Amino acid sequence: MFKFWLIAVIVAIADQLSKLAAVKYLVRGSVELAPFLNLSLVFNTGAAFGFLSDASGWQNLLFVGIAIVVSLFIIAMASTTCKC
Repeated sequence: MFKFWLIAVIVAIADQLSKLAAVKYLVRGSVELAPFLNLSLVFNTGAAFGFLSDASGWQNLLFVGIAIVVSLFIIAMASTTCKC
């Protein structure tokens, strides 16, 4: 079970570091990595592909709630089925 927690923590840290790097280095425009690949900083105010972007803010609580429920479910399933 420990290795699953370790992987989850490493992924969460890598996610946050990549977001910090994007905000730090992409604020001045896009960065060209190759002639066919540019990185640009874009903020999505809604869900997937801007879904619910004009809602008044309730969607954030909905998605946080769904994430918490799903995370608890995954933790419960991993705790009961893992023989690590």
